[in-house]
Amino acid sequence: MDGLLERDTAAGGETAQASAACGPRPQPALLESISPSAAGALGECLAECLPFEPHHLQPLGRPTEAMRAAHAALRLLEDVGPSPQLAWSLINMAHIAALALDPACARYAARAKTLGIQFRDPAVVIRARGYASLTTVFCSDTGWDEYEAVWGEAAATPGLEEHGGILGVLIGMFSVVRGEFGRAERYLAEVAAFLDRRDLGTFRTLVAGLQALTALSRGDWSPAVLAAEQILTRPGLPPQHRVAPLITVALVRARRGEEPVWPLLDEALECATGSLLRLPVCAARAEAAWLAGDDEAARRSVAEVLTVSGTAYAWLGGSLRRWAHLAGGRSGIDVIAVTPYECEISGDWCTAAREWVVRGCSYDAAVAQLGGDIDAAEAALSTFRRLGARTAARRAQQRLAHLSDRDPDRRRKDTSADPHGLTKRQRDVLELLAAGHSDAAIATALCISIKTANTHVCAIMAKLGVHNRTQAAAYAYQQLR
Repeated sequence: MDGLLERDTAAGGETAQASAACGPRPQPALLESISPSAAGALGECLAECLPFEPHHLQPLGRPTEAMRAAHAALRLLEDVGPSPQLAWSLINMAHIAALALDPACARYAARAKTLGIQFRDPAVVIRARGYASLTTVFCSDTGWDEYEAVWGEAAATPGLEEHGGILGVLIGMFSVVRGEFGRAERYLAEVAAFLDRRDLGTFRTLVAGLQALTALSRGDWSPAVLAAEQILTRPGLPPQHRVAPLITVALVRARRGEEPVWPLLDEALECATGSLLRLPVCAARAEAAWLAGDDEAARRSVAEVLTVSGTAYAWLGGSLRRWAHLAGGRSGIDVIAVTPYECEISGDWCTAAREWVVRGCSYDAAVAQLGGDIDAAEAALSTFRRLGARTAARRAQQRLAHLSDRDPDRRRKDTSADPHGLTKRQRDVLELLAAGHSDAAIATALCISIKTANTHVCAIMAKLGVHNRTQAAAYAYQQLR
């Protein structure tokens, strides 16, 4: 543990040494230095948010009380002056700010680190470094490697294991809410293994719930539901540990047309107060309403939180704007970051679908395709049917009917313009075919499945009267000359 502080000394000329990992108890001298009334208030606040068993920094299920006590304790401790207790109070505030995506997290962390070095507390220092890096992650989507290094350092340092657990849970949670599902799978697997080795069961169900939510996003619905339901059957589970599994089960049921859905989402909303997952709960409620065909309810579900903006909320706000957009409502303003959600809303459904495919999110790619032409909507319908998403398939069928009604003669007009009766999509495929693209590359470029790309290639060869792709490509080359 001394090495941890020595590394900080080498980096910034600071000195410190090891102390208790969970922070100091309030000392009598601290309380004697202030008035009796202030001492009583401080003692009550410290009892609420100190001593710092790490997992009590945000009292589970009592976020409002936690925030009120944390602010009160910080004000009183600042009046007293620098102390180990003030350092931990600042760490508590940094934790709360991180869950609120508040950039003030970095300021709290910087002050805490200075005090941690002054009072020789490596636990304060490592946590402060973690929160500073985390602020960079949620404000700019950079800094992942730096945070991962801090987390690994905490996990490997004797006496800081619980802090390593907290930092690991946070990096897993943030990767999920930012749509970094590849990172999420890796981080959460590593955190789960670490928690099991160190017997830190306090965080284990929270990680398992996030793993279920990640599996849902990646299209592994049945394993996700099974894992989530197993979590929810555990007695005495802290409310905030129930949020991710509740979202998982509710969304799979909503997409499959199963019940019940809304009791789960109501409970999730109640449990998510003060949680980073509150906006994902609101997005899930909007999606469930949209899947049920209730666009008005979908718009209501996001109306009160649609004003969130800024880089930190690019992903969380984007998911809300998407469902508002699909439900025919206002999709919000202040779009300052490019995400697949924003591409969908702006009409660039192909880029959005391609990005979702890269992230391994076939369901979201299909939702994006609903913003495209008939071929794209048909591809979305195929994906929904493959996933067993009956309610989403109904919305895709409604979209197809709308597109057909808008221009019932589109296909006839489209094919009549080509001497061989090729549709516009088939001409697009032929152009890519002539450039030497494989079916997989064509599928990626046009945001369709490989099977659909192959179907188009076969139809093109039949209409052109050729026997292989080379002959089709040669025809296209001649036409382009």
